Amino acid sequence: MSITNPFFDSSPILPSTTTSESHPSNGDEDKKVFATLEAPMPPKCAVQSVSATRSHLIKESLKVAIQSKRKSSGKEDIDLKLELEAKLKKRDELTPEDEERRKRRRERNKIAATKCRNKKKEKTYLLVQ
Repeated sequence: MSITNPFFDSSPILPSTTTSESHPSNGDEDKKVFATLEAPMPPKCAVQSVSATRSHLIKESLKVAIQSKRKSSGKEDIDLKLELEAKLKKRDELTPEDEERRKRRRERNKIAATKCRNKKKEKTYLLVQ
């Protein structure tokens, strides 16, 4: 089963040679043909946009449900910006010991990455020969 965009008709729109001259008694049908030809064509990625829209709607409905439960239980709304600022502030307030540990770890990681890249180059060189 495939998901299709409900805003676009999935039936193919084919040009018709029917004109008011070929069927003078059927003027309403001619209007339908011309209206069908003028209808917007669905985009090629209609299925993707529907699934993306569906995912977005599900996410938003879950957010609303969670926030309403938090309000009913007496908790505050979740403010992601405030949480992010708090994390950044906490990160800025590292102790000198933590800063030193971090610095040493980064140095060791740089050395390990360089060593790994050099080993990879050597293996590639040996395979080429």
